[in-house]
Amino acid sequence: MDELAKYPGLKRRKGSANWYIRVWIPDELKAVYGFNEKWVSLRTSDFNDAKAAWQRERMKWDDEFDEKRLALLSQPSEPPTAPGDTKPSRPVIPSRTKEGQIIQRRRLRGTGGMRRLDDATASTLARQWFEDARARGMYSFTDGDREETLNELRYDETLLVERSADGTEWAVADLLLESQGLGGVSGEPAYDALCDYLRRARLELVRQSIDRINGDHSRSHYDHLFAPFGVAVASGGVMSAQGAWLAASGVSAPVVSGLTVGEAMEQFWAENKAKKTITGKTKAKYRAALDLAVAMLGEKTPIARVTRNDAKKFMRLLERLPLNYASKVDPSESLAQFIERTLESGCEKHISRNSRITYFRQFREFMEWAVAEDMIPKLNLSGIKVEELPDDDDDEVARRAFTPEELCLLFASPLFTGCLDDGRGFNTSGPLVPRHSARFWLPLLGLWTGARLGELCQLRAKDLYEKGEWANYIRITDEEPPMSVKTINARRYIPIHPELLRLGFKEFVEERKAIGDKFLFPDMLLPGRYNSYLASKRFNSFLQTIKLKTEDICFHSFRHGFQAALKRAHVHPQLQRIVMGWSGGDITDDYGRDLDAESFADIVANVRYKGLDLSHLYPKGGRG
Repeated sequence: MDELAKYPGLKRRKGSANWYIRVWIPDELKAVYGFNEKWVSLRTSDFNDAKAAWQRERMKWDDEFDEKRLALLSQPSEPPTAPGDTKPSRPVIPSRTKEGQIIQRRRLRGTGGMRRLDDATASTLARQWFEDARARGMYSFTDGDREETLNELRYDETLLVERSADGTEWAVADLLLESQGLGGVSGEPAYDALCDYLRRARLELVRQSIDRINGDHSRSHYDHLFAPFGVAVASGGVMSAQGAWLAASGVSAPVVSGLTVGEAMEQFWAENKAKKTITGKTKAKYRAALDLAVAMLGEKTPIARVTRNDAKKFMRLLERLPLNYASKVDPSESLAQFIERTLESGCEKHISRNSRITYFRQFREFMEWAVAEDMIPKLNLSGIKVEELPDDDDDEVARRAFTPEELCLLFASPLFTGCLDDGRGFNTSGPLVPRHSARFWLPLLGLWTGARLGELCQLRAKDLYEKGEWANYIRITDEEPPMSVKTINARRYIPIHPELLRLGFKEFVEERKAIGDKFLFPDMLLPGRYNSYLASKRFNSFLQTIKLKTEDICFHSFRHGFQAALKRAHVHPQLQRIVMGWSGGDITDDYGRDLDAESFADIVANVRYKGLDLSHLYPKGGRG
């Protein structure tokens, strides 16, 4: 296609070197403007500059047309001018706008006893309008202007895909409601749905017109809502033309649609999530996000009716969703009722920004899948973003590694040099170093393995992979309850750093084996709780007691520090990903067969922490 054809109305006028845009005035606004078209100079002779100016000018005129339509619709009618009255009359308004004024006045007075619009009737009215518009040949052309018409249609298609319903659809919606004696106002779900159905109807007309002009008759429809009569519907029956007119009159009739939202989500989950490399908490969070979306959209709602407005509503919900929202649902209400209450009133403490990003990402993936499966028309979600919340919201703080000074302070506390006991006296100086305690070993394991806290709490004695004289690796797995991993990639082997052996970790494990304990830290595993629950609370309390607790450090800071130490030791990025549980495969991935297990362990043994000396923790008579 000629590049100029991509910019309808971009032309040069005879006698001028500058580029112009030819703006066509919509039929309903010609009486307002007093002319049919307008030539606007783009004030440049350069084609590239003209293209950019053309885009700006088109957007400006489109916005102005919408404002004019809204102004006409909201303009009260003028009482008849009395004889001799010199008050100037208003411009003549097109008939469609006069009807719009009548409807606007009725809406301002209130609908009284008028029957309210519902969603089923809204979809049928939009379908009826679509059939009438197609029968009228809404988009027609002659051979002489075929290319220009195609360019205009493609431009209209882009706009209809990218925007929500606007003044054009509002005016048509008001006419339809007036013709049926129905009540409905902007802001009501059924009215807003009707406007979006009309936007989709216009988009369907544009796309079918493009196909017809190109001689392409391979598709009967793009949007399921406008499938030809006689196409099977979700209930298993067919929708006749008579059925559509009955529905428009308020008699129930089936609506052309595909699966329901609930059915579509279950299919999406089975195909894309249930077997995906996610496990444990991550999978539960993904499922919670989708369940929340289904509850908001309505489990029985046809998936074909989901629109961009629904995506915006879901984002509003996420911005108002309270922290630990599952516990806030009243036993007497459904999740859908809780959602409506939340959208109306909000809360003081919200879910974190990262959670909102995760939830909306799942919603986006669900919608993109539905588009790919031809369940809904193309849905543009651009511009719907997770916004920053005010500082007083309970948003997540980026975690960081411990500094060398903080590590020295931490491991010089009474817990590691001698305390009263392993209970409340862990920070009171005394004769006991609790070498048999999770309080003692979990921070050291986090420091030298970079493993997640939950992964360490669930370690069993047999998860130490023996090779040679001693166990060279710790195995992270989820092969039995209550063990879990964040993702399938988190199943891995981590080389045991020599410092852990010098600290007496071997002897600790052997003692656990001798007394018959399956798990190294059985007192950390509480039924019905995450494996890290109790250990996390105890470690945070420990940090507060030794005056180290800040918003940006926690047990996970050991993981950040270990990753940084791997980088300082020049460990290859792929090996870093494997050790940290971010990449699948075994330790020889990307390296052929040259790197054996012993060499891998030697590489990780190069991890060091500047200024940190733990020799005071070596067991007496042990390694040192």
